[in-house]
Amino acid sequence: MCPVCIRILSNGPRLIEILERNLGPIRDGFSRDDEGQRLSVPMARFADVPVRGGSALVTTGLSSHVLRQTGRSIRQELCFAYWAEQGPRNAPAMMAHLAAAALSGHRAYRRGEWIAYGGPVIAGSGLVGVYFAPPFGFPEAIWQVSGPYDEPVVLVRLIPLLTSEVAICEHRGWTALEEYFEAASPDLLDLTRTDGRGAKSAG
Repeated sequence: MCPVCIRILSNGPRLIEILERNLGPIRDGFSRDDEGQRLSVPMARFADVPVRGGSALVTTGLSSHVLRQTGRSIRQELCFAYWAEQGPRNAPAMMAHLAAAALSGHRAYRRGEWIAYGGPVIAGSGLVGVYFAPPFGFPEAIWQVSGPYDEPVVLVRLIPLLTSEVAICEHRGWTALEEYFEAASPDLLDLTRTDGRGAKSAG
């Protein structure tokens, strides 16, 4: 989808302005999946973020809805990063599914939440879960955006997980997972990474 169309479908010019100021111009985006079905929210793609050669998808419509998080009201958008040469595969549909789940339950995702799937979360990969994290590697100016609403718009990064990383969450908790990420420095943009491979620092 063309950048102009994404801007029209997005949740207002303020969000797009801040995203483009910090991530560069929108390259293209998605409003439908591979089968032509409309996604629950549109999303924009940015190039060379969070590092050169990477790409990032950011939803641009979820924040039009107020969500609840531990007793407070916030708005939220989701982001997902990958090496441009590898994707995005089915990442837009995955993100739209998670956005739809948030809207259905009127509940925002929190840091430390994770979901384990019965199979690959990214088509053709060994990634079987998703972790909800702050947008590590992205400019801090977009971690939380103020206006035009009373509630802040909080950006959440979706990190796909290997089986071993899901196990860390299950048995040791989310703080142990983030400690593992910091110590092992796995390449979190690599959609082909497997257990024991991919210790390339890429945000």
